[in-house]
Amino acid sequence: MLGAPRWTRIANLRAESGLLSLEHRIALQAAVTTLQLVQRRPHLPVSALLRRLLRHPPDPRPEHDWACTTAALVHSLGAAPDICREPDSPHPGYTDPPPWAPLPYKIHCPTEAHPRASIPALLRQEGLSRVASLNSPYSAVYYTDGSVCADGFAWSAFVLGKYSESWQLSLGVSAFQAELAAILGALRHAQLNQHRRVIMHTDSLSSLQRLCSSSCADNVSLLTEFYSVASLLTSKGTTITLHWIPGHVGILGNERADAAARSACFLPEITFPVRPSTSNTIATLASTIGRLSRETHQLCVAEGSQSALLYATATTYLPLLPPPDLPNYLLVRLRRLRLGFPCYSQITGVAPEPGSHCLERAEEPLIHYLLHCPAQISPRHGRRSA
Repeated sequence: MLGAPRWTRIANLRAESGLLSLEHRIALQAAVTTLQLVQRRPHLPVSALLRRLLRHPPDPRPEHDWACTTAALVHSLGAAPDICREPDSPHPGYTDPPPWAPLPYKIHCPTEAHPRASIPALLRQEGLSRVASLNSPYSAVYYTDGSVCADGFAWSAFVLGKYSESWQLSLGVSAFQAELAAILGALRHAQLNQHRRVIMHTDSLSSLQRLCSSSCADNVSLLTEFYSVASLLTSKGTTITLHWIPGHVGILGNERADAAARSACFLPEITFPVRPSTSNTIATLASTIGRLSRETHQLCVAEGSQSALLYATATTYLPLLPPPDLPNYLLVRLRRLRLGFPCYSQITGVAPEPGSHCLERAEEPLIHYLLHCPAQISPRHGRRSA
């Protein structure tokens, strides 16, 4: 996988490949499973047992051994408060729609797979053209935006003509949740003012893609409230259209919404509570496990391992991010150098000759011919199928 010698220290291999030890993998899987069970099946007896053990010191009784072990792992990760929080329940006015029911709103998403990869000037021109085709004098046209800073603070806002409204969100929410909160806040405003035609422009493509389905397993309260309010407005004759626009390309409404969201940092308190999402908690758990794995490697450095010290000094624990078109033999060389081992050509002082089949230079020509040579793709697939 890495092209390193077999005697390479296992801690260095884990750090370079990003693979976790079995102990850390078990702890992460136990915490994630406990989170999903407690949050999505709160009425089960096992969920009540785990919640009690997470709120209090683990019970050492033998009959509860597996539950106590799981609770102890979660406590060791410092994730007990996040996991045993109150479940994210659906909005009181929400009812599950039948599978064949259409959405109570229309969504206009870009047809390109990666719209952000386009030239900003073209994005702006296309965005303005679509906005002009959707907007009308009798429509309530909202621009929404959410913002999250590195300290974990988050804000959301919408702009409607010269009117704007912004909120400070709960600490630690994601950018996705901030964008959803902005869209939901605009819909609440539309409900209060009884607009007959509502158009919302947002630069959050992920939010629109999530709203394409009425089912939800995460961010339940946000999504079900949006669906409930949209269904209520639609039943009264209101039409709702959600439209994606490119962000930060000079579209006036989007720029004003972004400025309004950032102005919410001066608010003295949280004005829009948002429950933590399961995906955010899982990401936090993965980050904690990654930190523990790094501390394991740092312990090897503290114990005097020269190879661990060399790896920590050479890489500063930053991952290798090679370009996708980098040849495999160069990638192997880079990884060997990061691990502190010279390549064959460095040892002998002679560069490897290009292969006769694909003209690639390989440190180990036979292995390259059998496993990696692009000229042998068909024979390799034939051997595997056989």
